[in-house]
Amino acid sequence: MSIMMPIMTLVLSLTNVGIIMIGANLIANKTMEVGNLIAFMTYASQILFSFMQLTMLFVVIPRASASAARINAVLHTKPSIADPEKSETKTFAADAPVSLNFDKVTFKYKNAENSVFSFTKFIKNSKLTISK
Repeated sequence: MSIMMPIMTLVLSLTNVGIIMIGANLIANKTMEVGNLIAFMTYASQILFSFMQLTMLFVVIPRASASAARINAVLHTKPSIADPEKSETKTFAADAPVSLNFDKVTFKYKNAENSVFSFTKFIKNSKLTISK
């Protein structure tokens, strides 16, 4: 992909140079008008630009296919942590003081050497706002 853009630019530029060289001779011999030369250059540029977009499409499609395969693999991965069949639920009054406490918590992925995060103590009271 990194070399395709310079090559296509080179082809487009060389085509324009060739058209101008041939057109200059035809204009000098009074067999062609300047407007026809400009029109011919415009048509050639449009055709070559369309081919450039088509080649870009052939580069992007395999990349998109590989990305879609990776996304599908992630979406179809079964979690290693299963939810319990029955979980304990507690209800509290709206004005009851509730706090969330973590003491000596670490999290590490399976087969990983280091923990993703680790902290000794975290307390979040119901009246305390962490962020807005």
